[in-house]
Amino acid sequence: MSENNENWLTYDCPPTPNMLLSTAEQAHIGWREALGELIDNAFDSHATTVTVDFEPNRIIISDNGEGCPDARAMVQFGNHLRQRGTQLGRYGIGSKEAFAWIGGIASEVLIQTIHGGKIRYINADWRHCIKVGKWEFRGPPPIDAKPGERGTRIIINGLRRKPPHASADWAKLLDDIGYMYSPALKNGDRQILVCGPREKAPAPLRGYRLPELEPGFVHARTQVAGKSVMVHVGIVKEGVENQRRGITVMHGFRVIIPNSGFGCRDASWQRLAGIVDLEDKAWVLSKNKDNITEHKEELADAVYETCRLLFEKAASQAAALRSTMFASALTEMIRGGVEGTKDSKAKRHKGECKGTVEPKNTGKKHRRARELQPGERIAQQMKAGKIRVEFAPSPPGETKMGIVDAASSSVILYLGHPMIGMIESTQNHVAALGLIASLLVNHDASRGQQLLPFLGDVESSERFIVGISKVLTSNFDEFKLPPAKPRPRIEPPQPQA
Repeated sequence: MSENNENWLTYDCPPTPNMLLSTAEQAHIGWREALGELIDNAFDSHATTVTVDFEPNRIIISDNGEGCPDARAMVQFGNHLRQRGTQLGRYGIGSKEAFAWIGGIASEVLIQTIHGGKIRYINADWRHCIKVGKWEFRGPPPIDAKPGERGTRIIINGLRRKPPHASADWAKLLDDIGYMYSPALKNGDRQILVCGPREKAPAPLRGYRLPELEPGFVHARTQVAGKSVMVHVGIVKEGVENQRRGITVMHGFRVIIPNSGFGCRDASWQRLAGIVDLEDKAWVLSKNKDNITEHKEELADAVYETCRLLFEKAASQAAALRSTMFASALTEMIRGGVEGTKDSKAKRHKGECKGTVEPKNTGKKHRRARELQPGERIAQQMKAGKIRVEFAPSPPGETKMGIVDAASSSVILYLGHPMIGMIESTQNHVAALGLIASLLVNHDASRGQQLLPFLGDVESSERFIVGISKVLTSNFDEFKLPPAKPRPRIEPPQPQA
């Protein structure tokens, strides 16, 4: 090929309307994302009210914003008009992808937009575009708007996908959209109204608000790559519901990264709730505004350093809670395994010994019963909560894995022992129950009577093992042992030459 390109020809190769087929089929979005693209455009045009009205086989999205100076940009792929104050729009793809996903190629989009005192119309009939093989849209010429008239109205005729029908699914969609636009809705100066297929009037969506936090939460501003970031994160108060666990990243009027462990690294974030607000407009977002494309790792590092002490506190609380819940589960399993196991108590014959015999200077002794009858003494102790499992720090110099405290009817496992620490961290019920049973049977008799004396005979021991086995096998999937790590291969020494 000649390197001299002075005589080369120029080819105009715009995409054909057939790309609508792939867009409608391959767009990896849902109702939340599709409606979100259209709401984004409304807020970008300084709308204070956006209304979404679901009607039979069509959707109407209207707003009171400043409109668009060129209606073609609203339906042409890749065309994007950046207006004054535009915060999120960038690629000129989002709303067109939403049109294709909602209606498909058999639909049409009717748009009326008012800008600069002019009303502009355009009709995007996707079937016509594919038929003629070019991006050809039609509409009447602009006309003058009435004084004070403003806003945009979009009608999608012909729905390829139906909105959620079940009440729970519809409620979740509204809750997710309200959460997504929490920054816009929090002050009450903007609103999103939605009228469902079975509703008579539109209702306002509610934004997300942080739950009540414990004292000592973080509220600080930091810098990432020269851009301002506000961090507000805390531990949710005990007993307060935490619907959106973790950290939510916001930018402008919407949520960018939903609640997750963003910036927490390996710290537990189940009791955390917080907001990271990207205050600077220079942040670059992904096509669907659901991620950050630049300086994301630096932002996560900044969040961690800002909240490091809080994360350590949350991790400590989470570890304590995890140990408590694990100990409670083990206690219930031990009781369940022993429940119904019969201990034996003495049965006296009439006339052998009535009442209490005063031992002083009588030479008489209590007579032993000649028969035994089934009893429930140990099982009743279990049910009454007299035997429980606890995890505790190892006392100074203590090397045991645990002890049985007969006075408080408890089994105490010491977290300082490597074996106990591993069992607790992996929540290994099988290993824990085996260890607890061993401690109950073999603890030092000098510290008190054995808690499970009936395990001294073979028959009772077998019943206890069967009971514990039933508890384990009924929840087998929950108690699978972790896979064994392969042992390193040791090569034999090579003989020296």
